[in-house]
Amino acid sequence: MKILLLSDHSSLHMLLQHVLQGRTAEAQVWRTHALASALPYLRQEPEIEVVMLDIALCGWSRLATLVSTLRPCLGHRRLVLLVDALRDTALVRAHGVTVDLCLSKASGVTEMVERLLQSSRPPHIAPICLDLHFGPTVIHAPKASAEFTQLVW
Repeated sequence: MKILLLSDHSSLHMLLQHVLQGRTAEAQVWRTHALASALPYLRQEPEIEVVMLDIALCGWSRLATLVSTLRPCLGHRRLVLLVDALRDTALVRAHGVTVDLCLSKASGVTEMVERLLQSSRPPHIAPICLDLHFGPTVIHAPKASAEFTQLVW
């Protein structure tokens, strides 16, 4: 996973890098503290999957402007907002800003990384199998086999 962190806290960058590398070996976190330097990263590094914006970098007054400037440059990338406390997520909605994920720094870096990794995993797709007579085969999803049945021809 490759992440671009927009923050002026180098300690947050180092902690994110450390915890992510403990979870996935190919993790990389780049940090910049200015939108002007973030845009070249986004153009030159197509492998960046997530852009994390620290609310402390822009403040609530400039959040909507920064997100609307950043959005067209994101392409397929997800935008994750780092807020100070969990209760601040209501302020994000109040400012009319939409982000893919909102993480609280107060919950700790380990919890932030866990939520980030969980949100990036694709949903479970049941394997497709056919029997030898090409008749219908019932496939049960492993997690909730009593609730979900898929008919495959």
